Amino acid sequence: RDYYRRRNLLEISQKLAVSVYDKDSNLDDEITRIIDNISNNVFIQNGAEHWKKYLNDFYDDLDNRIKNPNNIWGIPTGLNDFDKITGGLQLGEMMLLSGMPGMGKSMLAMQMGVQMSQNHPGAIYSVEMPGVQMVRRIISSYSNVEVKKMKSGNVTDEEIENIIRAYEKLNNYNVYLSDSSHWTTSALRADLQKLKIKNKIKWFVFDYMFLAEDGAGMTETERTTYLSRQFKMICRQLNLAGIIIHSMRKPGNANNRPEQYELRSSFQAAYDADLICFLHEFTPLNPEEQQIPENERQNLRSLSFGKGRELENPKKIIHLVKKPTIPMFGDLKT
Repeated sequence: RDYYRRRNLLEISQKLAVSVYDKDSNLDDEITRIIDNISNNVFIQNGAEHWKKYLNDFYDDLDNRIKNPNNIWGIPTGLNDFDKITGGLQLGEMMLLSGMPGMGKSMLAMQMGVQMSQNHPGAIYSVEMPGVQMVRRIISSYSNVEVKKMKSGNVTDEEIENIIRAYEKLNNYNVYLSDSSHWTTSALRADLQKLKIKNKIKWFVFDYMFLAEDGAGMTETERTTYLSRQFKMICRQLNLAGIIIHSMRKPGNANNRPEQYELRSSFQAAYDADLICFLHEFTPLNPEEQQIPENERQNLRSLSFGKGRELENPKKIIHLVKKPTIPMFGDLKT
């Protein structure tokens, strides 16, 4: 058994050496494949075993929860309706957040991350948006000062004080931020593993899936399948809660909630995800919500749950309200 593992490791090392000297090879892709081979063929030693271990683990977990009851058993996101349904984001699980452009997916994901960081350190990979731009939006949401005012410099003394208070408050939150546009899943895994060891992070946000640089030469379907699996394994193997922003392949109907099949490219992403949420145009669910005037609906969004492995009602829908001129969502009270 030990000889087999050593032989496999030697073969993997030789492949890496060949890739290093091959100027035409994509080194990032090769490193990712080699890491997978190491994980699958060398380090994973335990096969199937009697399930009493898992039964005992379940019982210990249940006993601990009974001693410490909590309606939010995961990481609270600050969105009360979302947390009531999900129990917060769960360690080891991947959440896909999807929707058409302009719905506010990035804003929602970043907001959830900052809220989680109050008690649970985490990392945000803003591949699409520069870090200062993202921080400006967060400062705006916590200071109630419009982004436009901060960009123009036309702020009052009171607004400056609000910005300073928000700055000082957020400076104490444990968020680790990267706005590099050159991330592969292998580099991401290494960075998250380092942050988990050094800073004990519990979650991460990646905005968005298709901006990862893996998969040169693959078709879009192959690339989606590959990326989805890599993000899933990162969440599971590092035991982190992950929010991965993913695009849709066609416009949803404003009168109907989006479905899993509308996720872009390969359907494998829907299989891999533990939780799928769609952010879309406001969809009234009852006569009371039908009465909301059209001009007020412009600042409303609906968040549909397309999948939830352990949700009692995985087809639930909640409503969010965006503060006018301020990049922040809140729960809609009707």
